[in-house]
Amino acid sequence: MIPAKVVVSSLAALSVIFASHAITAKPFYKGKRVTMLINYNPGGGADRSGRVIGRHLPRLIEGNPKIIFKNYPGAGGLKAINYMGEVAKPDGLMVTNFSGGYNYQMLKDPALRTDLTKMNWIAGVGGTSIIYVRKDTKPGLKNPIDIWNVKDRNHFKVAGFRITGTKDIRERLSFLMLKVKFKPVTGFKGTTKSRTALLQNEVQAFGDSRAAWFKTIVPNMVDTGIVMPLYHYDRFNADGTVSGYSDLASIPTLSELYKQKFGKAPSGMEWKAIRWIQTLQGIMVRNTMLAPGAPKAAVKAMRQAYAKLAKDPLYLADAKKSLGFTPEFVDGKTVADRLKWAINDNKGVQKWLMAQIEIWKSKK
Repeated sequence: MIPAKVVVSSLAALSVIFASHAITAKPFYKGKRVTMLINYNPGGGADRSGRVIGRHLPRLIEGNPKIIFKNYPGAGGLKAINYMGEVAKPDGLMVTNFSGGYNYQMLKDPALRTDLTKMNWIAGVGGTSIIYVRKDTKPGLKNPIDIWNVKDRNHFKVAGFRITGTKDIRERLSFLMLKVKFKPVTGFKGTTKSRTALLQNEVQAFGDSRAAWFKTIVPNMVDTGIVMPLYHYDRFNADGTVSGYSDLASIPTLSELYKQKFGKAPSGMEWKAIRWIQTLQGIMVRNTMLAPGAPKAAVKAMRQAYAKLAKDPLYLADAKKSLGFTPEFVDGKTVADRLKWAINDNKGVQKWLMAQIEIWKSKK
């Protein structure tokens, strides 16, 4: 039988060893370099918001790694999403700042070759988009309600990227619901080319993120009298209510614009589909993930860093200055849960919208 003094002495020694190991354990990201993958071109909302994050995130990640940026645009953001699922190494050293993408899985788009529910979700940033229109759109626009004065769909072309992309779907659904004469023009390669086409009057309307709205569109297009805001997408709250975004209070929401024209709240399948998509957009207009199979230590460290980022005064002040608004972060678990809800619990809306998209494709 081992003497009690020996047992106590041995346990004490082990405690010292374990404590020493815990103190000297190297943080996962110590001495490493992290690539932030952005799925749109430089200058767009995803790029701008990602670079602001990248200025502050290293000091909030245990181990203080360096962060570099890689823009990988294409196919309405889908090219980079497939890269994360098919090519990115499961080493925790590539983190995303993506715009959208979840809709491809919601609608079973075969161009999406990876399962987003298998990603390691780190965080989401909620938000909305602002749809703006040239004021010289025939016969001339002074107020949002004037959009119903358009008599020819060829006078009101709306720029888009890809029929199955979030931007295109929401805008087509919105103008169908509003019963506005419009012509969707898809296939633009990013926001910069879309805005250029609008400035050249090749199209008359486009939708942008809040980051782009406050820092690019307002000073360069609104203040110069070229465009005016038409509406922004509603916030769909957890309690089932619908509201606007306080920093966009001067711009009507889609539901407010509808009610102004028709005297009642919107309803019908177009509205249900918009709500379905915008419920996710409202918590992950930007989304952050690590590749499938990433080390648990990497996932934990990155989630902790983003939780700190959401409350960090230096980041929040920089975001307000650089983007024009304060981002609203949502934790990775909530993002993952809501994504599963959207995919699994909305079969009726999903079926209807997939059929609607096939109709749009046939009219290309």
